[in-house]
Amino acid sequence: MSIMVREVTEPDFVQWCELYREYREFYQLAPDDGVVTRTWRWVSGREHGFIGLVALGDDGNLVGLANLRPFPRPSAGEVGL
Repeated sequence: MSIMVREVTEPDFVQWCELYREYREFYQLAPDDGVVTRTWRWVSGREHGFIGLVALGDDGNLVGLANLRPFPRPSAGEVGL
């Protein structure tokens, strides 16, 4: 299986939400569609510095996600991702 990674797009919404629900379940977070929808808005709209990435399998379905955001590293005088 080959994997392609790209930024999220609006058509990813349904599959992204399912993956994010599974992510929250893995970390034993309570189900909360409000949080899922809000986080989607942040990553798809690049709000709060978020960058939403998705991984696609050979069939074009989403198989993974990453939600990135820059953060300051004062001890190094840098910004990390």
